[in-house]
Amino acid sequence: MPQMSEKNTNASKEKKKYDPVKLWTAVTIILCIVIFIGHLLADKYTPYTSNGRVEAFVVPIVPLVSGPLTRVNVTNNQFVSADQVLAVIDSEKFELAVQQAQADLEKASQTSEADVSSVTTAQARVAEAEANLDNAKIKGERIIKLSKKGAVSMSRADDARSSIAAKKARLASERSELEKAKANLGSTGQDNARVRSALATLETAQLDLRRSSIRAPSDGIITNLTVDVGQYAGTGSPIMTFIATEQIWIQADMRENCLFNIKKNDPVELVLDAAPGHLFKGEVMSIGFGVADSESNTLGSLTTVQPTQGWLRQAQHMPVLIRFSNIEKAMGNIRAGGQVNVIIYTGDHNFLNTIGRLWIRMISQLSHIY
Repeated sequence: MPQMSEKNTNASKEKKKYDPVKLWTAVTIILCIVIFIGHLLADKYTPYTSNGRVEAFVVPIVPLVSGPLTRVNVTNNQFVSADQVLAVIDSEKFELAVQQAQADLEKASQTSEADVSSVTTAQARVAEAEANLDNAKIKGERIIKLSKKGAVSMSRADDARSSIAAKKARLASERSELEKAKANLGSTGQDNARVRSALATLETAQLDLRRSSIRAPSDGIITNLTVDVGQYAGTGSPIMTFIATEQIWIQADMRENCLFNIKKNDPVELVLDAAPGHLFKGEVMSIGFGVADSESNTLGSLTTVQPTQGWLRQAQHMPVLIRFSNIEKAMGNIRAGGQVNVIIYTGDHNFLNTIGRLWIRMISQLSHIY
């Protein structure tokens, strides 16, 4: 009996020693600790986010002149090149405006030439009046001297004085007419005010004529086309949307506490939802310096304080801007506003970088599903 009791005791100890529940519990705890530490390190050295978006410059195509459309040369989602004609507004009235402005410019030039002729004539009359005054003074002074000696009558001396005064008045009148002619002429040639005004009108008419052809501002894609031939296009009212393809980037919203090690030109791997199973390379362009505050306090009011629930607050996200290393490879799969998964490699951390590459490749395959 004592031997049997001893065997039972040893078996019980052996059972406790190799209890699988305790073993798996310990393994699970250790695994959770390892995963937790790995997650913290990955956040610092290979930050990842699924909150990425494809960004591009989106420009509403707005007519700068009004009129009915006579041609629409594009369709929805069509690639266009810089300066390509997208649509044409009826140009007849703009062509007539140009012709009228050209006629007005020619008329202004002719008027300017006539004004030059008037100034020349007025200058000749002033010269003639000055000569007549000089001649009258010479003759008059001679007669006045003779009248003082009694050689001629006083009436002739009075006539001489009257003649000099009349010639002076005539000269003053001609000089006044000359000043009027000069004022009416202004500057000559292209500097003439009427010519410059007519020239400005012509340039405005020519600008409106050019604007009747609506052109692409750069290489890009036309979308949201909402008009057709015959529809009236009003100034300032968009008729289609243009997405520029010359500069496309990714905005990845990273948690604020993941930004410490991110630097400009850090390598990036991208998974586009529009291209599941494919990886694209990129690099960091810049990191955002701020985001909009949810508080909107007006001047003179008190600050609004949002109470924090619990001892952990929600992490703030900051935009990290990323460019494609080879935009041509990704161009067929890029959609403005499309979602992107992003992982950034902040240095030569071989183990973490390897884990990050495996993770982003798994995500690229899972993107087939969700």
